[in-house]
Amino acid sequence: RVGIVLDLSASMLSSGERAYHPAALALALVRLLQEHVSEVILRQVGMPNSDLLLQPQGATDLAMALLEVAAQEPELILLLTDGYENQRQGDTAQVVQGLRQLGLTMPIYQVVPLFTLAENLAQRRLGAGIPLLPLAHEQDVRELLARVLLTNSEEILSEETQTQLQMLLV
Repeated sequence: RVGIVLDLSASMLSSGERAYHPAALALALVRLLQEHVSEVILRQVGMPNSDLLLQPQGATDLAMALLEVAAQEPELILLLTDGYENQRQGDTAQVVQGLRQLGLTMPIYQVVPLFTLAENLAQRRLGAGIPLLPLAHEQDVRELLARVLLTNSEEILSEETQTQLQMLLV
């Protein structure tokens, strides 16, 4: 069970020749995860247009979405966002800290769809207790899935898990 907070707020639109790239990459990742993970709990932030074309817009309230996803007790939570938290900066880090104090230990990652490979993500980290995984292309989902499997596995990997890892990485 993987919980995903999907940021489709205005900042995910980007600009110039990279317009729509972060939002499209995030959507591609969600689709690939839905194909490879048995259960995905998805909570969207921001308000996409109801038209056929995606138009990221609206505010980024990651903290409330994180609470909603965590309440469903997934084994792992991915915060799929560019890191611009415009409701109240720092709320997501406080929610993660609160979840830990309540004894919820599921791994929580910030996955950032990159605009370019040269980005400096230091100012866009949601918090020190939330590992950041940059994602440049939807093909990088294999590495992300391998990390998910390794994070949630026992010290001794079952044959099934080893086979899954091999299939993902090859």
